[in-house]
Amino acid sequence: MALRVGFLHPDLGIGGAERLVVDAALGLKNKGHDVCIYTAHHDPEHCFQETKDGTLRVQVHGDWMPRHIFQHFFVVFAILRSFWTSIALVLFERQLDVIVVDQVSATIPLLRLLTLGRTRIVFYCHFPDKLQTSRNTFIKRLYRMPIDWWEEVTTGMAHTVVVNSKFTGKTFSGAFPSIQIIPDVLYPALNLDNYDAAPVGDEGLGVDASKDKSIM
Repeated sequence: MALRVGFLHPDLGIGGAERLVVDAALGLKNKGHDVCIYTAHHDPEHCFQETKDGTLRVQVHGDWMPRHIFQHFFVVFAILRSFWTSIALVLFERQLDVIVVDQVSATIPLLRLLTLGRTRIVFYCHFPDKLQTSRNTFIKRLYRMPIDWWEEVTTGMAHTVVVNSKFTGKTFSGAFPSIQIIPDVLYPALNLDNYDAAPVGDEGLGVDASKDKSIM
């Protein structure tokens, strides 16, 4: 049975998290599901091809909001922009079966409220946000306190939580001790078609042996 799946992503640019969302959306679409991506920012000059050539349906809502005030409060505005995008998703995409929330968990309670609990919420955790910032001053610790608390509370409200590796899964459990959900591991996908299309010469995949081939 085909499902209606909506993705929520804060900034659909070019990066590892964005590639994962795009590949997941493509995989679901190729399986016959109806897929859309809602984001607060999408620059056609700085994005993956599939998000601008019509392969995937992308809707932008919330880009009118600032990202920060004088290089401060990035996380606050990321949350506010995500709230706006979440409202647009539920308003314009009727009867979604699944919503995949990427990175920003703060909107999960709102999504559950607006969908009246009829839609399954999946949260993809790349790495706990609370562990990605310093707290060098008392003001910064005070600022982060409610944000970190809300991240843990809202992450635990997802029906399903997935992480990108077993390492992140262990980190997740340590960062959010109150959450009883055991996250599933969903590894980032590889588009094997890109490798199948690459020409292979006498020297294998065409790697210059004179160059450092370390990927560590």
